Amino acid sequence: GSYPCDNKVNPGDGTCVKDWSLRTTPDHYTQGGDRGAAVEYMPELANLVGSHLWISIPHGATDKYVEEAAKIVRDKLNPGLKVYFELSNEIWNTAPGYSQSRHYRDGGLKAGYADGEARDKFFLDKFSQMVKIIDTVFTGQQNRMVKVLAGHNSGTFYNKHLLERFAGYGV
Repeated sequence: GSYPCDNKVNPGDGTCVKDWSLRTTPDHYTQGGDRGAAVEYMPELANLVGSHLWISIPHGATDKYVEEAAKIVRDKLNPGLKVYFELSNEIWNTAPGYSQSRHYRDGGLKAGYADGEARDKFFLDKFSQMVKIIDTVFTGQQNRMVKVLAGHNSGTFYNKHLLERFAGYGV
């Protein structure tokens, strides 16, 4: 599944690339443009410095994007290192420039969720789908990855609320 995303940078989000074919490739003339660095370089850098890897999947990413990114990380990251997969960034943030909050709210409304719950429920739908995809890609190697359901460091109420909603997803 996917939800429309304009493939342009949003200051608080970093990127909104949704289609795998539109991502920055290793041979692109710059790795610092609107679409971020090539996924292929991320595990190489982690390997070079001996660090675990954190990947933030763009909020508009298609299932194919998630699958292809996960395959690259699985195949290129040293087996002794872990990868942390997070979907989007600061989905709770409604400040100007943080389009991901609006993206999930609008997607939730379109999916039929009530206004007060649309953002979080649609985000959890997409997060659960991402988890299922990376679990399949990492079959037999789940100990190499961590699935990150991020919250807000000062948002205890929001975090509790999100976790309570997530409990019913079974992933």
